[in-house]
Amino acid sequence: MNDMLKYIQDKIGAEHCRQFCSKDNCKVDLSGTPSPRLIVDPESKEGEGLVNYFPDNEKKCDSILFFQSPAGKLVVAPLEFKTGEVKATPISEKLQAAACFAERMIPESCGSICHPILFHAGGLHKDQLKKLNRAKVRFRGAQLTIQTAKCGQSRNLAKALFDGRGQSPDRKKR
Repeated sequence: MNDMLKYIQDKIGAEHCRQFCSKDNCKVDLSGTPSPRLIVDPESKEGEGLVNYFPDNEKKCDSILFFQSPAGKLVVAPLEFKTGEVKATPISEKLQAAACFAERMIPESCGSICHPILFHAGGLHKDQLKKLNRAKVRFRGAQLTIQTAKCGQSRNLAKALFDGRGQSPDRKKR
């Protein structure tokens, strides 16, 4: 584990980390994603929880993935999993809360980028997809589009992070 991942884990506590990114029958395949990585469980009930980091207890995404990109930047990927009906507003609010968590957690001097991703089991209604595309997640001055990926597909996380074309997560998205 690199120094920044260890710093984050030490700051929040290892009891709030896990080895997988899946929930409620929405399976996320970690194949093809960089390692080492740290997966934070914002909904963890262990110890004192993450209340200090998420003051609004209702707005927590399902996981936050941290890893170092090939160019040496710290990548933050807030992840939300939906197996039922997708509503854009609560999803964007949860992903935004995770981006704010990461901004507070990571020193600004550390070069970091963010990739918010929604994993969904079914089709997305076109109105909700439009709302998701308009609902930008703010991270260190950047306005980021929420990426989407299907639950249960092979390499779904790597495809969402690398835009399905093998592009590095270091590129800026606006």
